[in-house]
Amino acid sequence: RIDESKFSIEVYNSRFEQVLFNGRQLHPEILEIKKAFEGKKYSVVKEIGLYTFLIIYEPVKDENGIAIGVIAVGSIIDVNSNIQNVYFENTGISQEIYSEYHINVEFYKKLLFL
Repeated sequence: RIDESKFSIEVYNSRFEQVLFNGRQLHPEILEIKKAFEGKKYSVVKEIGLYTFLIIYEPVKDENGIAIGVIAVGSIIDVNSNIQNVYFENTGISQEIYSEYHINVEFYKKLLFL
């Protein structure tokens, strides 16, 4: 069974208006939603406030294969290292990997220009 509390989900219609959500806000850019609406499933690593998320964007299609919206699903992969030990328990993927395998993992953002 999937632990739904570990995921944030946002659904956008064809006008890129948010129509459903669950969890923390993912703050997608319009260009990110547009890229998925045009048929591309892709993922990004994005720092949002105190957390770093892995976000997957995917088009939502009708029975004819025509895009009618976009779904964005995000999961926390890390907590900002400056505050994680002081104020927040690290519940990200990096902490899960450390707890299981005793390996420190760091995620780096790569800047891409569209």
